[in-house]
Amino acid sequence: MAEFFYWRYRLRLAGAGSLNAATPGAEIEGALLRDRQGGHACLQPWPSLGQGSLDHALEQLRQGAGSTLLAAAQRCMALDGGARAAGIELFDGKSIPRSHLSVPDWAGIPWLEEKFSEGFRVFKLKCGRDLPAEAARIDQLCRHFGEPLQLRLDFNECLDPAGVRELVDWLGTRLSQVEFIEDPMPFDEGRWTELSAELSVDLAVDRAGPEARGGFQVKVIKPAWESVQVCPTRAVFTSAMDHPLGQLFAAHEAAVYEGELAPCGLLTHWLFEPCPFSECLHVDRDGRLVPPGGDGLGFGEQLDTLAWRSL
Repeated sequence: MAEFFYWRYRLRLAGAGSLNAATPGAEIEGALLRDRQGGHACLQPWPSLGQGSLDHALEQLRQGAGSTLLAAAQRCMALDGGARAAGIELFDGKSIPRSHLSVPDWAGIPWLEEKFSEGFRVFKLKCGRDLPAEAARIDQLCRHFGEPLQLRLDFNECLDPAGVRELVDWLGTRLSQVEFIEDPMPFDEGRWTELSAELSVDLAVDRAGPEARGGFQVKVIKPAWESVQVCPTRAVFTSAMDHPLGQLFAAHEAAVYEGELAPCGLLTHWLFEPCPFSECLHVDRDGRLVPPGGDGLGFGEQLDTLAWRSL
């Protein structure tokens, strides 16, 4: 009997723009997985971020090879499958942390005003394509929404130290409303420590493993990419901008985390065109993801209707 089954999907941005500064396209491919025990997971590599292709990852899984992405997917399948077998809803009695607002490229002031009125005060911007234009947009947002607004800027390692200094100079007085700059350049503990001491802004690291211990003030944790360990700094759990099932896995891991948490990044489904899974997700008035309910991570009805293929 096959060890695993899979179903391919594609996520496409709901509006204009690209996925991030390192990924020019507006579409990403992934697969949902199911194991023999009835556990499910999301597998969505990012080739543009050095994670290889989906075909390669599926072949690794078929052959029993290891990778951090596959280890995370297997943890998710074990968690989900065990709960489904026992008739347990994994979110029962757990509180999902509040989330920031991930701001898509196409979002204008009216859309953001609506989200601001719903209680969102922390906005996350994907940056790194055009620094002058991005600095102008940051200034516009800060002027429009005032001091309550806090921004998180994610650069996907596209800058160097000179570029970070230039960014800080451009931001000027607006720097007080920047909570942190995420992955401004490839992680190196020594260089990051020097830069962090020089700048009056916190740095957040995402694309570094759980062994990273210094040079940053915030650790961004993606359960789809790494094992979850309590870290000595503030932590921000985020999805990997993956399928709503992967989004729920990240939300569960954030809900059971025992360290210090800042508002997380668990509301990425609305960046993409809707699907039967995302239509089951909601957001409460406190900026928290509302899971769909059901055994395991949920989505039982939707998962059962998929045309699963043996791996």
